[in-house]
Amino acid sequence: MPSESLFQQLPIHRWPYGKREAESRFMDIITTPVDGVLPTAKGEIPASTETDLRKLMQELGLTPPEIEIQLEDFKRGVPASCSLPRALVPIAR
Repeated sequence: MPSESLFQQLPIHRWPYGKREAESRFMDIITTPVDGVLPTAKGEIPASTETDLRKLMQELGLTPPEIEIQLEDFKRGVPASCSLPRALVPIAR
């Protein structure tokens, strides 16, 4: 059985809309090109992408300290040699 994606593990107490909608918005943010380069191609989070991720997490009800923890965990879990979607989507076993 595959494990949950990193996104689904967020400490959200009450989802303002469906998890699939939230995950779709999240994926839209991390797959939007910044200066003509996909954030996933570099394996890092550009400042504008991080700002959008912060806004989404705040919209989902995370507190500023929770947002900081999630962003740090997310950055630590995405080495430069790994694309962001591969880090987010669990591999079926």
